[in-house]
Amino acid sequence: MAHPEIRLARILVPTDFSADAELAYPWAHSMSHAFKAEVIFLHVIDQDVTALTPMSMPPMPSAEEEIMERVRLEAMDLLSRLSTEFPQARTLIRDGAPRAMIVDVASETDAHLIVMGTHGRTGLAHAAFGSVAEYVIQHSKVPVLAIRRVHIKPPR
Repeated sequence: MAHPEIRLARILVPTDFSADAELAYPWAHSMSHAFKAEVIFLHVIDQDVTALTPMSMPPMPSAEEEIMERVRLEAMDLLSRLSTEFPQARTLIRDGAPRAMIVDVASETDAHLIVMGTHGRTGLAHAAFGSVAEYVIQHSKVPVLAIRRVHIKPPR
């Protein structure tokens, strides 16, 4: 049985700029070169700023706007730094729930692959929220390459 050739024109790389998210960058870089595919970096600004405040007390409206503006400016700065490593890449910033937004942007940009890092959320936080990568893997209409940190023990 002959298998169709795999063609990738666009690779979506969601990032929260964490060390785990950065693990996906070399994979996206290698795959973009191998397939001559466009890389699209996506950062989603979670609009639930109450998660950023102590004891889940909602901030004052002006403080909330100031926080969101600072978050947006920092994201733009970090994405511009990525553009120096990936000069051909596109960058997007969206507002919303990261889990669903990643899936939506993959469809919107007609991405053929999502390459993303994972993070090992455990216990109550995982039970309450689940992992972003887990959600994306379960709901994406395109393949997801989830890169996790591997701890290799040195030989004895």
